Order: sequence, then C-alpha cells, then structure tokens
Amino acid sequence: MKKALISVIVPITNVKTCLSKCLKSITNQAYKNLEIIIIDNIKEKPLIEIYKQFASTDKRIKIIKTKSKNINNLALSHATGDFIHFIASCDYISPFYYEKMLTFATENKSDIAISGFKTPHTKLCYTKNQIAHSIKEKVSTTKINKYDYIFRYFINRNFLITNNIKFHTNSMQDMVFLMQTIFYANNITTVPTVTYFTNLPLKE
Repeated sequence: MKKALISVIVPITNVKTCLSKCLKSITNQAYKNLEIIIIDNIKEKPLIEIYKQFASTDKRIKIIKTKSKNINNLALSHATGDFIHFIASCDYISPFYYEKMLTFATENKSDIAISGFKTPHTKLCYTKNQIAHSIKEKVSTTKINKYDYIFRYFINRNFLITNNIKFHTNSMQDMVFLMQTIFYANNITTVPTVTYFTNLPLKE
C-alpha cells in the first residue's frame, strides 16, 4: 500500500536563531514520506545558508525563492502531497507529529486533523480524540474564534482543490482560509498526544 505523502510548507521569516531547530524537527520526524517546501521571499544570507545546508543532505527539501508576497498560495501550487501542513520557521513539532496527524485523519476519514500547541506562556492540549461534524461542533472544537492559527491544521490537499480554497490577499488571510476549510470539511478530528511548539507572539 502506497504511503501518503505529506507536504510540509515552511515560509521563511527573519528569525535565524530558530530555523535550524525547526528544520531538524521536520527532517527527524518518525514519519518519513514528506516533501518539505521552503519558500523564501526574504532572501537573507544567514537564513539561506541554514536551509541550503539542510537541503544538501536531505533530498526531500525543495527551495522556492520568490518576490511574491502571496507565498502561501504559491507554496500550495507547488505541493504534491496528499496532506498539507504549514509550519512557521521559528517553530518546531514533536517527533511523532506527522505520524499521529496522518493516522487520525485517515482512520476518521477527516478532511482536517487539528493539534494542540504550546507557547512560552500558554497552551492548548487535546486529551482525547474528538470528531466534529456540524458547523457548531467544528467551531467549538477548533476554537477558531480564539486561536486562528494555520499551523494547527493538517489538511487534505484534494479537499482544498475540490472546494477551490485559497488564501486571500488581505490582513486576515489565515482566518478567511480557515473559516472556509472549517465550513466545507466533512469532519474535523482532534489529535491528542502531539504538540506544535510556537515562538510566535500569539494573542493570549
């Protein structure tokens, strides 16, 4: 049986102190069938040196350099995986993150799987698997009204294509994108025991 391919999209931000830890957490995942898409519209030399070093030893890494500001849609157009996940270049994930996300998404036939997260100041953890079907259940389960963070979402790529879901070029592009995915998803499954660690300045 063919293993599902996961497209991991890493938009580069100007935080070179975290990039190595981020890429190491991806390349060292227990689940190996990944395509790692690094998309860079900053082009800072220290950052380029870091991700090029990783790419030289890991053939799963693709590098896209662009002047476009709409990097999320550009990354999606290059993705070929069965599932999509965005990870900020200053963040990292637990070692079995993709293995668990894929397992729960496929076993529950979910368009979206969602994880908890931790910041230096707060956390959201799921202690059990829940499956949300109705709009009300999906909004409540994802807590989209409080935590509109794209990095929590592990999304079936064919689902995005079928429903023509893309990012809009405005200041709330993540929220608009996520609201569309939540509305159209057949169901959303929560994934316990895995964590996304973020250093981004999130609202508490």
